[in-house]
Amino acid sequence: MLLSANSILVLLPLLAAASPSSRPCGFRIAPCPGTSVCTPIDPLCTDTSRCRGICTAPQQTYASCGGFRVQPQGCSEGYTCRDDPRRSGCGMACDMPGICISDSQPTCGGFRGGVCLLIMTKINIAMVLDTVCPWCHIGHRNLLTARSLWLASNPSDTVSITYLPFQLVPDAPQASVDKRAYYAARFGADRMPLMQQRIASIGAPLGINFKFGGRVGNTHNSHRLVWLAQHRYGAEVARKTMEGLMVAYFEKEADITEMETLREIGLAAGVEGDVFDEAIGKGEDGKAEVEALVREAQRQGISGVPNFTIQDKYEISGGREPAAFLQVFERIKATEQ
Repeated sequence: MLLSANSILVLLPLLAAASPSSRPCGFRIAPCPGTSVCTPIDPLCTDTSRCRGICTAPQQTYASCGGFRVQPQGCSEGYTCRDDPRRSGCGMACDMPGICISDSQPTCGGFRGGVCLLIMTKINIAMVLDTVCPWCHIGHRNLLTARSLWLASNPSDTVSITYLPFQLVPDAPQASVDKRAYYAARFGADRMPLMQQRIASIGAPLGINFKFGGRVGNTHNSHRLVWLAQHRYGAEVARKTMEGLMVAYFEKEADITEMETLREIGLAAGVEGDVFDEAIGKGEDGKAEVEALVREAQRQGISGVPNFTIQDKYEISGGREPAAFLQVFERIKATEQ
């Protein structure tokens, strides 16, 4: 697991208390008046021309309070233990080191008058995938792990995932065929045991119990279900739908070309039965949209999946480990404040 600089617990003397006339200073903010100086409030930044600061009178210090290994008391009357403004985001002074702030004194760098102003980073991820691609199941699970790890240490951030369709075999027949026979004919029967062993060994630590029986066919309707979940119900239902499809196909040997199977997966994820029946079972909702999105992926030169585009500029391909995503999240956090 990669840790961001924001997750480092800084247990150093907390310098530079704000004078009653203190005000923000630093990047894009006016300099300090009189003899007060602009002191950085970010412990990893020393240049107030590039980072936020607070105007302070020389020789003054904050009193430490709250948090791990810090006395909960210590603030004088009229002062309250607040979150350290030098930390990105907000926690609770009982959990992290805090500083004694005058109840009437405005401050900058994370709160004003005791109300948190979260420093939030919005991370947007577009995942191009096919629902019968084992590396997509692996990559998706790793992405979800990275997302959980990141949000645990950056709770004010958001990590949004948009699913985009791709068909490895777009002309596959709608009627499904035996999966073992199909892949043996496509890749060679002599290669299958080694391929399956490798995939199973990578999936096991992720909680994926790959099975290789069942049936396989055209994935168009499964992509329509994801499209419906995403556009009608939002990101969380779409995530559950995608996970449900992959677990059903790869771990339960279900036939995801069957409408009844798709309906059950949708219901479990939060897609209402009557909505599925009208949009997917009887209607053609998402049909043209999925076809257009597949063509767009091909136009962009995507020939293999999974493919991840983060913040419209960072690309990750294949079933990469969580660390690969966390490294990109770190870069975004550092450059897009």
